[in-house]
Amino acid sequence: MKKTTIISGLLLSTLLNAQSFSPDPNAGTVDIDTGFIFGGETVLVSDPSDVATVSPGSVACSADGLHADNSYWRSFDLVGLGEINITSIDIGVENATSGTGGTQPIIIRVHRIANGDDLPGAALTLVTESVTTVADLLGGVANFPISANLDAATDDLVIEINTPDGQDAGHAFFIGSNDSVQNRDLYLSAADCGIDSPTSVADIGFPDMHGIIVVNGFGNVPVELMNFSID
Repeated sequence: MKKTTIISGLLLSTLLNAQSFSPDPNAGTVDIDTGFIFGGETVLVSDPSDVATVSPGSVACSADGLHADNSYWRSFDLVGLGEINITSIDIGVENATSGTGGTQPIIIRVHRIANGDDLPGAALTLVTESVTTVADLLGGVANFPISANLDAATDDLVIEINTPDGQDAGHAFFIGSNDSVQNRDLYLSAADCGIDSPTSVADIGFPDMHGIIVVNGFGNVPVELMNFSID
């Protein structure tokens, strides 16, 4: 009897703490204001086509609303942008709620891939990363300064947004998303939910989760792609 009780207790504990791709229990539709542009920067690339609306539908590898280690990924085609200087990333936020002190850790990584390649099979080269924090926010946009240079003649861009395991600290993070048209899929990896490498969120059952990611900076458009008029 004692052995049965212990086994039952372990099973119950496992069920209560099981990780799964679960939605944010506090989700709601909100309009957000992206575009933290300073000093002449412009939006270089963005996805999906509507980056101003956060709609319910995001998931994270989580238990009881608290996230495990998750990475969100998206690639961007840089055709026509020449040599670019990235200065910041805007990320839609459905829910960022810290268990301690109003902020939680987040890591933003900029990767380079070859022109024409795409996830998940592309060979990634890390350009830079920013280990920083995201403040508590329900429905909005968070801006993260970061500096990286790429050359559209040879490179395409991959942004990775990593939220380290926050369950012990009571952290919840769900990326802002909507179902607007997107140019390239959003990918997710989370080892605790059995996804070790970037996998399209559509392939794990969430085709309408199009994560909001905006890349800001400076572009140097090649002369051959410019338009001229002579009066």
